Amino acid sequence: MYSWRYIPICIRLISKNDTHSYSGINLILQDNQGNVVVDYSLTINHIPVTQLKNNFTVYVTLSQLIDQVNVNWLTAEYSYDIPIVSKAGDVLYDFLHYFELHGFKLLPNDLIQNNNLNSINLLGLRLKNPLYSVVGLKNYNQIQFNDHGSKLEEINLESFPFNFTNPLLFSSFQTSGHLNYVINDKLSSVAYLSDIKYLENMVGSVVFKSNLSQSFGLLMGNLKKLNGDGDLLLILSWSRILSLIVHKFRNKLLLSSINLNKTLAVETISNQSVLPITISNDSSGYWGSCIYYNSSTLITNTHVIQPLIDDPKRHSAIIHLPLNNLIKLSADDVLKTPFQNLDLTFITLSTRNMNRVRKLVRPISFPSKHSQIGDKVNTIGYGLFFNPRSVTPIQSSGTLLTQYSLPYFPESDPKPVISITSSSCWNGSSGGGLFNSNDELIGIICSNATVRLPNFKEDGQIINGELEKLLKFCLALPTELIKEAYKFIDNEIPEKLNDKIDTIWNLQSYHNDVMVNERDYKL
Repeated sequence: MYSWRYIPICIRLISKNDTHSYSGINLILQDNQGNVVVDYSLTINHIPVTQLKNNFTVYVTLSQLIDQVNVNWLTAEYSYDIPIVSKAGDVLYDFLHYFELHGFKLLPNDLIQNNNLNSINLLGLRLKNPLYSVVGLKNYNQIQFNDHGSKLEEINLESFPFNFTNPLLFSSFQTSGHLNYVINDKLSSVAYLSDIKYLENMVGSVVFKSNLSQSFGLLMGNLKKLNGDGDLLLILSWSRILSLIVHKFRNKLLLSSINLNKTLAVETISNQSVLPITISNDSSGYWGSCIYYNSSTLITNTHVIQPLIDDPKRHSAIIHLPLNNLIKLSADDVLKTPFQNLDLTFITLSTRNMNRVRKLVRPISFPSKHSQIGDKVNTIGYGLFFNPRSVTPIQSSGTLLTQYSLPYFPESDPKPVISITSSSCWNGSSGGGLFNSNDELIGIICSNATVRLPNFKEDGQIINGELEKLLKFCLALPTELIKEAYKFIDNEIPEKLNDKIDTIWNLQSYHNDVMVNERDYKL
């Protein structure tokens, strides 16, 4: 019986004119007597291999070689490299190439002159003495390779960020978050995306399930959108990593010791009721999200579909369905906006389109009780990127931060009018769904927030700085308000909601601040 064990490592690469640093892993395979039969020191490398071999000296350290005074570095050597993405037609290459063409950079790869996707490789290092003989096998932990990470799975990253600044402080640094997107080929998971914040020198870090025993892979880089909309971590799966190693070394022992399930479930009907919608004219286009609300109706934000409402002759709308199906909205599909001061539009489908959607998508379900502040929630939508060849939503987990209630109409009781959550929300998420932990719809995503950062002149004077989007500040319309609006979709004259709802949605105040004498004030 063979078992894999690991220890995280920190890697520095230094030349006369340049320095780089990665996180990484030392993997060993033990037989049933405890003998080490395989020893790999691995990371993901973005430096051109020729430069690395000819110009750089490589050093390795780990937590056990760091004390309160000294960080001890061991000299390592280049052992081998294996290209990770090398040809068109490969699922991972095609996925990343789409990002290249649509305003993203993959860091740190695109920071290196003349690099491309073919430059990225799995780098193996060799040390004079095996690491396990230096620090002892007792410091190694068991590792299991998990090939099937799912969306919203809790993960931990173990890395050495900022290790040129302070490797002592950031030794085996733990970062937690979730998987937001899974990239599959026909048989296995190839890579994952996560909205964990990228830190310098994180590349090569080990990604675990939250229980710290099963690992999903190594961090490959950071996909960053150049317009400032957001960024995502790219995690290379163990299925891809180990298949590359097995293919290179043809090691039967290695092959027999790896237990990766290669079966993926295929569904003919989508579990997701959130669909992408594209709006276009002769010269431009964009996308958003919508929700299959009931058997005959879709819902989205009015601002997503506004051009079609204003000028249906010049604009068209397409709803993308599972299994590469789509429907085009026509004059027989009716757009209804019950409240003019509410960013919500219902799409009543024609019989033809309704029948096509019914076959492929399940309508959402609603909760039986109101959401509470602190509840776990998930956002599902097509934010940040949309590839028509891979129609899969991105998901994010968070908590319900606040929810505010107002009367919808005069003399009515207060009900929820706005929800704010810590789930991620990007451009393109608008019209997507906010769900509780039971996958029940509790709101429709409307926007994130933007703040202006303070800036300072040299003399210390404060001036207005750049705008920054708060991606983990998601504003949503609660389902209570959506259900109320649905009652009025057949009204010829739009109803007028409480003006304070519009005010609160603009994040403006309408209250009076009253300064009281505590001695005279009583509840």
